[in-house]
Amino acid sequence: MAVGIVGTGYALGSDIVDSTELALSHDLEPDWFVRRTGTRQRRVYAEGESLLSLAADAIGKACADAGVAPQEIGSETLLIFPQVGIPTYLVPSQAVLLAERAGIRCAKTMSVDGSCAEVIPALETAITMLEAGRCERAIVVAGQDAVNLSGHKDLSLAGLFGVGAAAVVLSRDADHGMKLDVRGSHWETHPQRWELGTQPVHSNRRTDEGFEVSIGYYTMQGPEIVQASRRLVPPVVNTVLTQAGWTTDDLDVVFVHQPNTRFLQIVMKACKISMDIVPNPCADIGNLGPANVLATLAMTREEGTLQPGTRALLLSFGVGFSCGAIAAVL
Repeated sequence: MAVGIVGTGYALGSDIVDSTELALSHDLEPDWFVRRTGTRQRRVYAEGESLLSLAADAIGKACADAGVAPQEIGSETLLIFPQVGIPTYLVPSQAVLLAERAGIRCAKTMSVDGSCAEVIPALETAITMLEAGRCERAIVVAGQDAVNLSGHKDLSLAGLFGVGAAAVVLSRDADHGMKLDVRGSHWETHPQRWELGTQPVHSNRRTDEGFEVSIGYYTMQGPEIVQASRRLVPPVVNTVLTQAGWTTDDLDVVFVHQPNTRFLQIVMKACKISMDIVPNPCADIGNLGPANVLATLAMTREEGTLQPGTRALLLSFGVGFSCGAIAAVL
């Protein structure tokens, strides 16, 4: 059974950080960040914006595209929220808070912790629930706030991350919107490589008012995670394409996680995928973590360039080390 993509939407931080200006602020050559990453600029929060506000905005746009008001949504809808950021509350979950912020009065909600790769199992879960008849509609919305998790003096990360969120509304009715006919899917985690990217909790202390928690900045072993990606992502891609009966030459478009342009080029070369079929908004908006795949899909759909019968690969990977892919006819 093919499900339908009936709505997509995305929201980006309203302020822009130019990579040239950032380099000069660190007393570096003007093109220092661009040469190393390919990222020309990034989107960051304007005053009053937050991960929840951007995610709620993305849901609103996707629901409007799908022709359904968030207030009309009930328990027939599954909302899954893979996200990276500092939680507003530890309890309830971020998905509950997001549903309230988006104006959803009733739904099945699920929060997914993790990093960039978790959008694939979130989509796979939503598709499985739809195919099993356990829900009529699913909303997968992903977002990231790694800018506030990283040290501003850490040059290995300073020019990478943007803030944003993206959402896709899936339906059991494939006759409306764009078809999502899944031909193959696979995701896996290699926990022995968990130290490639971490944000440690240093300590916590009970006080009369609650707990004081000391959290370190996010750090990443850049060269090592590039090497892990070069080695571990291609077999996942090959597994999914074999399930679909395709080769990389059969693909029309690849919606992929985009850590930065240079990193993306390395991984695509390892997968034997031409960059000609890989939309690359990362160069102007930054690394959006788990939102990358959905944001790129939404932007491409907004351009009107996706035709019925398009053979697409959705691919994401990240610290953990986790990676996953879905091959589908759109």
